Amino acid sequence: MGHNWGSLYWQLDDCWPVASWSGIDYFGRWKALHYAAKRFFAPVLVSAVEDGDTVQVWGVSDRPTDAALGLTVRLIALDGKEIWRREQSLRLAANASHVLLALPKLEALVGADPASVVLVAELTEGGRRLSRSILSFVKTKDLNLPVPELHLEVAPNSDTSFAVKVSARRFARGVYLTSMGGGGADGQTAGVDGFFEDNHFDLLPGEAVTLSFRPRTPVSADVVRAALRATSIADTY
Repeated sequence: MGHNWGSLYWQLDDCWPVASWSGIDYFGRWKALHYAAKRFFAPVLVSAVEDGDTVQVWGVSDRPTDAALGLTVRLIALDGKEIWRREQSLRLAANASHVLLALPKLEALVGADPASVVLVAELTEGGRRLSRSILSFVKTKDLNLPVPELHLEVAPNSDTSFAVKVSARRFARGVYLTSMGGGGADGQTAGVDGFFEDNHFDLLPGEAVTLSFRPRTPVSADVVRAALRATSIADTY
């Protein structure tokens, strides 16, 4: 911000079924990019980054007015242990980008194995989380990712959508929800085409999130339960 005040989104969607860098596929389903863009284009953003030997936590606001916010920064082990926490109140200036916290990397890690911890930064307003950033000190392929033990629960909403609760016992990187079936005992479970309110997100140890799933055509809760699957990066190797 200050050097670049906008962005060009390339590309939005596909005009035929193909593997590409678009955010939306030919059938109108959101890819990982589009869900991520919804988060990184949010009006208020927190971003934890490494800059040499320093860890910086940035706050970015596209709002027209200043905001009174809370900042929480934690170092947690992938199995759930919280190693340290810092909390502070701050005023985030309108249309600005500022470093909210900076500390030496060695101080941030406090002797922990970089492959077994993540730094979690969150901005809140009135107790509601506006933005979260999860910084790993090594590449995802080098993390000591545990088996997260993902669990799904499905309940009908008042309309034609369903509330899907996703929980993880341990840290889950890149949780991916799908409703296309094929995972039954006979490998022939029917799929349910539809739209997830959120997808391709990280879950902290012991954390649960509830999001909506809206099928394209009316189906029962039992059919949705049978079709839903949740995987993460730890399931890919």
